[in-house]
Order: sequence, then structure tokens, then C-alpha cells
Amino acid sequence: MTDIRQLKAFIAVAEELNFHRAAERLATVQPALSRLIQNLELDMQVQLLWRTTRHVELTEAGKTLLREARMLLQNLEQAVKVTQQSANGTAGNLILGYMDFAIHTVLPDMLAALSKHKSDIGVSLTYMSTMQQRMALIEGNIDLGIMIGQMNSPHVETRILVEEPIYAVLPTAHRLANKRKLAISDVLTERVLLGNELDWSAFRQIIFDLYATGGAVPQIIYEASSAAALMGLVAKELGISFYAGLPRVYDGNGLVFRRLSVPRKVPIVLAWRKGEKQTLVQHVLKLMNLS
Repeated sequence: MTDIRQLKAFIAVAEELNFHRAAERLATVQPALSRLIQNLELDMQVQLLWRTTRHVELTEAGKTLLREARMLLQNLEQAVKVTQQSANGTAGNLILGYMDFAIHTVLPDMLAALSKHKSDIGVSLTYMSTMQQRMALIEGNIDLGIMIGQMNSPHVETRILVEEPIYAVLPTAHRLANKRKLAISDVLTERVLLGNELDWSAFRQIIFDLYATGGAVPQIIYEASSAAALMGLVAKELGISFYAGLPRVYDGNGLVFRRLSVPRKVPIVLAWRKGEKQTLVQHVLKLMNLS
């Protein structure tokens, strides 16, 4: 069976075309080097070198093996390097779940911080609701998640990234658009456009809790799965909506954002799964300036 020692010996002889110089390069003796080459030829059942007492030349088979052996050793070295990096958390791939309120600042800031470092770390992004992320973390389908609120699980660690104020989203011609801030009592009788239960359940609960402080429930006219759809409906004056933080990408497009003067804020939390990728996760958090 051909082994790495034989291939390294062959490469040295093929590059030097001299057994004496190749033996010195490998810090071995010439007879031992000759035996390695002979055994390699016997194992492969081909002649790799034409050699006399004064001359060494590669056969066509030898030229082919030299090319392939160099590639094989390069691949082996790369495999060792990547394995070591994986062990110390400096290389690998992470799956990151995120929801709508992370799109405008939190997620871009994190990835921008990571991109400043030349690393062999890949991050795959997947859009998921908070509830979907929680389940995916427990099941091991994602490694990191940006979600609403803390998560209690022995398999997951969390930290609060930011606590976003809640904004009412109004059409520019709305009667409340000229007010700088709104009380919850200002919006209790408004028609509401809200994210659906499947994708927005965590945020919906916060809105329902706010309405409950005023003894009311939201008068929901339409529900949608995306913020973009909700913003479009508000711009057409079909109702008002709510958002955590200020998404400036929508500001001015027939919309105005007015902060609710309520003590409640929306905690945007980074959660990560404990386990075999823990070292990699901790390294990524450090590169993102989050450790």
C-alpha cells in the first residue's frame, strides 16, 4: 500500500533528479531513499524513473505521479489545516436565523464586523420567526438566532443585543402624523394591520399586552407575513401598524413613524446552541465584537 513517506520521497527525487541531494533534503540516507522508491514502483507496478549511476529521469508515468502526488499532499495539508481550525474555532460554517426586526441594523452590523476579519468562517442566513428559531435551536437546525425575547433552555445561551422602542406606523396624511410621540390611548380605536400569528407571534403578544393596558384589543383589519406588505397597506391608508425600532428604509415612502410613549421595549436577543460548534460560535461572537 502506497503511503505518504513514499510519495514525499518520490517528489524529492523527482524534483532534484538526484538521489544524493534528495536524501539530504529529506534528512535520510541514500539506500533508505532508494528502497522507498523501489517499494513505491513495486506497489504501483509501474516504472517511475529511468536511472543510471549518473543520471535520473522521470518516465511518463513518473511525470503523472509527480503532478498527482503534489496535489494529494496539498490537499492533505489543507485538510489538516482546516481540521485544526475547526478544532480551535477559527474555521467552519454556521447557520444564522434572523427575523424582521434584525434586518435593518442588527444583522448588517454583525456581518459587517465579521467581514472585517479575514477568516475561513462561513455564515448561512435563514429568515425565521422567533418561534421557529427557538425550535430550530433546540433541534440543532440552526447555530445562532436573532429573535425577540429570552429563551430558557439548557441547550441554549442568550444575550440581549438591543432593546428597541415601539413605533406606530402611520400614513403621512393620518390625523396623528403631526404628533411627535403617541400614547397607547391615541391608537386604541384605530384600524390595525398586523403581522400574522405564524410569523409574528412574539411581537403580536407585545402589542396585545399594550392594548390590554388601555382595556382594549387591536381592531385587526388585515394580517400579513412580511413587514414590506404591512408598510404597503399602511401607505394606502388602510390602517396603522407597529414596528420595533425605526426602519429608515421605509421612512418617507408615504409613511411616518411615531414612537409610542410606553415603557415597554422589544428585546432583540442573540441566542446560540451549545454543543460541538461552541468554540466556533464563541470565536464568531468575538469577531463580531459581541463577546
